[in-house]
Amino acid sequence: MTHPPLLVPVPRAALAAAAAALEDVAAGPGADRAARILRAALNGKRVGVGEVLAGITQGFLVSAASVTGRRRDRATVAARMAAAFLLRELTGMTLVRRAELLGQRSHATLIDIEAQALNRWLSDPDFAARLDRAAAHAVARALDSEGDPPSWD
Repeated sequence: MTHPPLLVPVPRAALAAAAAALEDVAAGPGADRAARILRAALNGKRVGVGEVLAGITQGFLVSAASVTGRRRDRATVAARMAAAFLLRELTGMTLVRRAELLGQRSHATLIDIEAQALNRWLSDPDFAARLDRAAAHAVARALDSEGDPPSWD
C-alpha cells in the first residue's frame, strides 16, 4: 500500500494530537502547552527517536525494549505499530534505519506495519487515542529540549 504524500510538510499524527490537546485544554492551564505542540508541528520540527520511544511508552504503557525487541503479545504489537508510524511521520528517518531500529525487521515488513498502523489509527478509536497521546508526548518532549539537537539514536 502506498501512502499519499502530504500536501504540506506537517506531521499528521502530531497535528491530530495537538488538535485533540487543544480541544481538551482550550480554556485550562494546559492551553499554552497544546499551542506549543501545534506550533512545533506546523514548523516541521523533527522529533528524535528518544522522544518517539518515550511517547510510545507513555501512550501504550510498554517498555522501549519490548517495542524494539521480538515480543509479539497484543500490547507490544500495537505499540510497535504506533512507533513505526510515528517514526515515519515525525523523525524523517529512512525506511531502512526505522526497520533496523524496530528489531531488525525487513523494509517490506515495516511498510506493512506502517500501513496497518494507519488503518488502525483511522478505524480504532482506542488505538487512535493512544497514538495521539504518544505523538503529543513525543512532540512535547522535543519542545522541552529546545536548543538541543534531536536524539537520533
